[in-house]
Amino acid sequence: MAAFAVYLALSVFFFGRGLIGHLSDYHIGVAVPADTTIFIWSLAWWRHALLNHLNPLLTTAIWAPGGINLAWVTTAPLAAVIAIPLTSALGPVVTCNVLFILSPALAAWTAFLFCRRIANSYWPATMGGYIFGFSAYMLGQMRGHLHQVLIFPVPLIAYLAVRHYQRDIRTRTFVILSAFAIAAEFLIALEVFATMTIFGLLAILLSLNFTTGDGRRRVIATALPLALGLLLSLVLVSPFIYYLFASGAPRWGTMYSADPIGWLIPTTYFELGRLPILQSIARYFPFDQFECGTYAGPVLIVIVALFGRRHWREPFARMMIDLLIIIAVLSLGPMLHVMHHNLIGLPGAIVTALPLMSKATPTRFAMYAFLIFAIATSLWLSEAECAARNKIIVAALIVLSTLPNLSTDYWFTPNNPPEFFTGGAYRKYIALGDTVVTLPYWMLGNGMLWQAQTDMYFRMAGGWTGPPPPEYDGWPIVKALATDTLVPDAELQLKAFAANHNVTAVIAGTGTNPVFSPMLATLDDNPLVNGGITLYRTRPESLAPYRKLTAIEMETRSDGERIDTLIVAANRYLAEGHDLAALNVKVAEQLGLIPLGWARAPTALAFNALWLGQWKDTGVSVGITGSYAALKPVLAKYHDDAERIYFPFPTEFHDAATVPAGAHVIMLIFDRAGLARAAAKASASSPAANGVVRGAP
Repeated sequence: MAAFAVYLALSVFFFGRGLIGHLSDYHIGVAVPADTTIFIWSLAWWRHALLNHLNPLLTTAIWAPGGINLAWVTTAPLAAVIAIPLTSALGPVVTCNVLFILSPALAAWTAFLFCRRIANSYWPATMGGYIFGFSAYMLGQMRGHLHQVLIFPVPLIAYLAVRHYQRDIRTRTFVILSAFAIAAEFLIALEVFATMTIFGLLAILLSLNFTTGDGRRRVIATALPLALGLLLSLVLVSPFIYYLFASGAPRWGTMYSADPIGWLIPTTYFELGRLPILQSIARYFPFDQFECGTYAGPVLIVIVALFGRRHWREPFARMMIDLLIIIAVLSLGPMLHVMHHNLIGLPGAIVTALPLMSKATPTRFAMYAFLIFAIATSLWLSEAECAARNKIIVAALIVLSTLPNLSTDYWFTPNNPPEFFTGGAYRKYIALGDTVVTLPYWMLGNGMLWQAQTDMYFRMAGGWTGPPPPEYDGWPIVKALATDTLVPDAELQLKAFAANHNVTAVIAGTGTNPVFSPMLATLDDNPLVNGGITLYRTRPESLAPYRKLTAIEMETRSDGERIDTLIVAANRYLAEGHDLAALNVKVAEQLGLIPLGWARAPTALAFNALWLGQWKDTGVSVGITGSYAALKPVLAKYHDDAERIYFPFPTEFHDAATVPAGAHVIMLIFDRAGLARAAAKASASSPAANGVVRGAP
């Protein structure tokens, strides 16, 4: 346990020293996206559900009234259940911070056990544990992904397998222990369970390929009980599996791919990454906030190369090096991209199409690479024929080159719940079980945190659990609130949404976009300002006329008017002699060509796309996000005017094309003549497209 104590002390120093005495005032993780609030909410929800005899996997507390199936949401249920006593005593924020700080120490400790079993040397194994527990993968996920840092079962399963291979543990004991460890990872992170299964199988196949005789028989003798342990684990979690297929769809994971240069260049996760020259390179990497988790540095790469050269003829070493290369290639995803330049297709396109891997995030495969780095370094340090002083120097170089960012405020965000909630005023103005909308919305705000700190007192017509459920995704106002932008007829859109979701109030906290104020005032022209929030209350009778309006009706109206307005704006922009190369939605907004509040950034090609731009040399591109059902009128209206239509972008649309369900980006490409014809149609059919006030601020 001495090694665990060292790792825990390091974790407290790196991530928690700024929290000492303030465990409830801050939470580990970045502010936006507010991923940490998912886990804070989960800790409160599982406690609330179990103590009140509710089904914890189905909830209407968020995304009301329909609710959501939590089996596909990254809530780390096992951790939430085990932590119920701590959550009850200290609250979900403190509990979440404690779990975050424990996670690197636990991962490092189980990796230490694994490395010590293989290297049979204490301090080299301690170094191996550090490499894994404080790797780039772990540092990136410490920015808000609790389920992705609670990975201690992964090295533990490998440790048990090696002990069985070495005939140091009985088969029955191995099956039982491995089943519990696998089930634990399943109930923490489905994505890690899936990738662990695939890469574990790959390691076994490589081992069988490189071994013969007694070695191969031992591999088989270990693989079979491990498979039995996997099956037993699935029996243990079978109630959870039922809800995976009862309803809902996988929502974990996204197609984030690594940049190969990221294995050598540190990001701001590391102290070295704060150097200006390295920042100037790393800023071209995607996903620096969470998913640039591949940096190993030259020292570790050289050690692995030296280890591989020395032991290349040995089956275990060949298996590890081959597996490391495979992991490194797959982490690059389906397309090789270097410094934002897409180059060639990669095997990852095939692998990520596999059932268990289709929703996995390629950059996170690096976690398994760091386990191999840990093993190889432990073995090299234990075997290297050099003076102890030189080994110490090498270990020091490893630590220095991978030292986490030492800024105390880098790893956490202030937790400043409004006094309206902390002081209990919400009980006076909101009835128990009322459905509210909280602003800022979705991943931009802290609605889930507020709800958790009131012990699920109210329900939310929203939440932050990844992409909104399908019954929410079709409402234009949801996309608008989630991206801090406005849509056409925002007041009507909000009232239709509120009426259909039984919303009794909108709670606007600090950070709510002022552009929403006129829209919110139509709900309540005399809102309550209390304890750091503004409360807009609704009256059922005032919303009654809007209950018959459906999501598809509202989306069809919004999509048509947005496209019409963008087409007219592009035509006016060119007619006034502006530079086509400079055209984007933000410029159009600044010129008063589109309504103020529509554009948050110059480009937006995801979720709530709004696009104006040059196409090749002289063409113009106009794009939004919408469903096929809502965009049928647009497709029919501009079919003859557009030079090309891409839907879902970048697939070219044809009349006989099959468009998948859900919302996708549509891109209409016009030449100058086609744009003029389309603008004439838009002006005639959509007076609002001509009603933009010129000279808007």
